[in-house]
Formats: sequence, C-alpha cells, structure tokens
Amino acid sequence: MTPDKAKDADASNEPVAKADQADFGISSTLRAQAANSSKKASTMPHSLISEDTTVEGNLISKGEIEVLGEVNGDIECTSVTIGESGKLNGKVTAKDVIIDGRLNGSIYSQSVTLRSGCHVEADIHHASLMIDADAFFEGTVKRSDKPSPSGIASVPKKSEDSPDKYADDVKKYASKFNQTAVDGIVSYLGKGVLAQRDASLVSCSDPEELKRVCENFCKKKLALSQSDEEINTILKDVCKAMSAERNKSRVTFYYLVAEKTEKLTALYS
Repeated sequence: MTPDKAKDADASNEPVAKADQADFGISSTLRAQAANSSKKASTMPHSLISEDTTVEGNLISKGEIEVLGEVNGDIECTSVTIGESGKLNGKVTAKDVIIDGRLNGSIYSQSVTLRSGCHVEADIHHASLMIDADAFFEGTVKRSDKPSPSGIASVPKKSEDSPDKYADDVKKYASKFNQTAVDGIVSYLGKGVLAQRDASLVSCSDPEELKRVCENFCKKKLALSQSDEEINTILKDVCKAMSAERNKSRVTFYYLVAEKTEKLTALYS
C-alpha cells in the first residue's frame, strides 16, 4: 500500500474509531447501571414455596414470594408469582402479582397479570390488569389508583368455637334453621376439612366437585335413592340458590341439599 493510500485509509477509519469509543462509553454507563440495578434486585428477599410444600396460614414478606406449592392463607409482600404448579386460597396484597397457576380469593395490586393457562376465581382490585387470551378468570374487577384492602370494611371473624360460625350463613338460605343439623355436618366434615379454605368451599363450576358431592354426601351420608340425573338437578338448584356467593360454604351447601331432600335428620341420627 502506498503512503498516500495508507493515509487515506487512516483518515477514513478515524471517525469510525471515534464513534466506537463514544458507543463504548455509553454502553459502559448502561452496563454499570444495569449491574447496579441487578445487584439491588438480588438483595431483595425471595421466598420460595416449593411444589412439595403446603402452607397453612398467612405469609408476610418485605420482598418477593414465589408459590409453586400450595398456600391456604393470605399473602402480603412486594411481589407475588404463582407458578404453573402453584395454588393459593386466600387474599394477595402486593405491588406486582403474576399468576400462571391457580388462585381462589382476592387480589389487591398495582399490576396484575393473568397468564395463559391460569385459573383464577377472585375479586381483583388493581391499577393495571392484563389477562391473556387462554387465561380462566371468574369474579369481579375494580380499578383503583391505590388498591388496598384497608379501604374495605372488615367483618370480625368468629372464633372456631362460636356456635354462630356457620349458623349465620345457613340462616341466609335455609327456610328452617336446625342447629343440630349444622353441628352434624360440621362433625361429618371434620375440623381438618373445614380448616382448609379450598376444602371448606363448594365450586359449582367444577363438574368433578359436584360428582364427589353426589357420590360421597348425597348417596352415602344422606342415602338418597334418586338417580344421578335427579341428584344433579338438586345440586344445580342449590348452586342457583347460592349464586350470590362466589365462595359457597360447604356446610351451608350440604345443609340446603339435606333440607331440599328432607334428610336433615340423617345429619345427626
């Protein structure tokens, strides 16, 4: 290469070299910011509920909670992710909520994302909500700039030993109230079942659930002799009677079935 051509080549390359240096300077700054951001994110507490874990009770954290197992209780933290295998029965209060799995309860969050394949039955209070096309959602939605459960009047929970714990709900639907029959249902179900939110409720939208009620309660406990079709009609009538309740108490549901089939005495005899 001649000196003149070498000089021309150097001249043509010089602006490129300067541009590269400028780009490198900007990139370095961005990488440094990203590294600092990542470092900050990594210091946030991260709690994992693994697939083989079931939590009975409420969870409170200043960081993130990821649920791959099952939680029967309320969660309050910065960010919640319900994985594909995860299941939550309770209330979520968090800045960000992402759901791939199942949730039955309520959500209070700035940003809520229901991803494809999830199953959510909840009342959602949000500032931003995104629902994928293949996500299942049943419930109510209310937009608020500052969604918080503190703005909703709370009803004091009755103690486990209170005789009115289930009675008040049964009285809302039953034509005649029988405390002995309620006690019989509570005894039949047992404290273990009633202590679990999901097990203590009846889902009318789940055919398998209604099938279990038909087989285990109607046929075995009440000894109904009607056909499956007739029993299913009775169950659907009770579902309709309790349609105002998204979370249908199993005690009340069973009481209404027994009352409708004139089998209340079978609950305590």
